Amino acid sequence: MPTDEAANDMRSIDREIGARLRSTRQVLGISQQIFAKKVGVSLQQIQKYEKGINRLSAGMLVKIC
Repeated sequence: MPTDEAANDMRSIDREIGARLRSTRQVLGISQQIFAKKVGVSLQQIQKYEKGINRLSAGMLVKIC
């Protein structure tokens, strides 16, 4: 079982990855809705990824890349 410190580190990583995802998407000029369709998930899921609420799986990261 992860310690509180480890859990906080994971949340920080999730937020950082989400922030980078959002930044890159915005630089490319792609809306969340279009991005969601391109990667095959819902708009709400993209929003959760970008906020760091839901963790991106390795498979989804590869798909996005």
